[in-house]
Amino acid sequence: MSTIAVFLWNKSPRCSISTMMVNTQNMAYLKSPTIDYLPKNFLGFRKNAKAIIKQFFSEIIRINKVTNEPIIIEFKIVFHAHDIPYLIPAKESVLVYKIFNKYLSKTKKQIKQLKVNPQLRRRLSGAALKRFKKELRNLHLVSQTRETHFEYHLWTVALHATNSTYKVKLHQTKKKLTDAMWKEAI
Repeated sequence: MSTIAVFLWNKSPRCSISTMMVNTQNMAYLKSPTIDYLPKNFLGFRKNAKAIIKQFFSEIIRINKVTNEPIIIEFKIVFHAHDIPYLIPAKESVLVYKIFNKYLSKTKKQIKQLKVNPQLRRRLSGAALKRFKKELRNLHLVSQTRETHFEYHLWTVALHATNSTYKVKLHQTKKKLTDAMWKEAI
């Protein structure tokens, strides 16, 4: 058993940081999905971003102390137009990345069982995203209320799902949920 800690920074349409933590054995939330919107002025932005990222890593440390299990960090820090080499990333994205790395290095010193997966580069899109969303709803992993669009993207990052791997990731998730249900029933 381990924990997946998910971090998602998004610059558009509005600056936001989304986080959640999931138990890999039964895909249960250890920290529910949250989205924090950041102010537009840079001083307020920097202060709030630092507080949110610090809290994220504090939660990782707390959960590790309680469970004493390995923690896997999955993250995506969206650099606006990162696919176009001649465009410079937004200053907000660069700042979030620097703060994230600062707290990550501090946390690595405290938790020996910390694993950081490579950043998820591509988002799901088109038919793959539609099917992924439908499957997450069928598995009851995403709440059925309004304003939950960020939860789909958090699960994309958590499962490290791409257009070519999302089917396998969904199958593995279904298997874990089914196994957890059978263990509970026995």
